[in-house]
Amino acid sequence: MRTYLAYITIFFLFPVLSILIFLSYKEWSKTQSPNHVLDERIPIETIELARTSYMTAANGKVISEISNGEKRTYLKLEDIPLFLEDLFIVTEDQNFYEHAGVDITGISRALLVNSQNNDLEA
Repeated sequence: MRTYLAYITIFFLFPVLSILIFLSYKEWSKTQSPNHVLDERIPIETIELARTSYMTAANGKVISEISNGEKRTYLKLEDIPLFLEDLFIVTEDQNFYEHAGVDITGISRALLVNSQNNDLEA
């Protein structure tokens, strides 16, 4: 009796197994790589990146690099030549070393100019 019950169970489960294998293969054939899906759904032309974006592997090796025309490299202050540092400070903020990141006189001057012109000046 047990033998017949086992044969009947196998007879009914074999089509179920066959259908599951067929459906699994069908789904497997539809799979796409993550890069393909991202490229398809997110057009790179519409994204504006402030800086170059890097994808790295677990060992730190760069495997992908995305940028929009500009390749910005951020440097530590120690890596910038002193001449170039002084040049930026002279052209942008002459009181850079005298305030704690917020230049009250510069902000006041900008507010005064903007209120006199009734417009925002860049």
